[in-house]
Amino acid sequence: MGARLSVFYYACIQCGVHPNGFEASTTVVLPKPNQPDYSAPKAYRLIALFNCLGKLFEKCTAQEMQFNA
Repeated sequence: MGARLSVFYYACIQCGVHPNGFEASTTVVLPKPNQPDYSAPKAYRLIALFNCLGKLFEKCTAQEMQFNA
């Protein structure tokens, strides 16, 4: 699995493509604690959940950039 993932990672780098992009996220609405009025939009917090593979690729890219710097 690791070898295939590595090949996919370097192919994405060569093509300049992010595996999931920012348009492919799931947003979760969480109520903030101790709010007096939950009918107001500011009583909720939006959290965007991105693909784990995309986060892994970002971490690998950041480590490579740090190593090269």
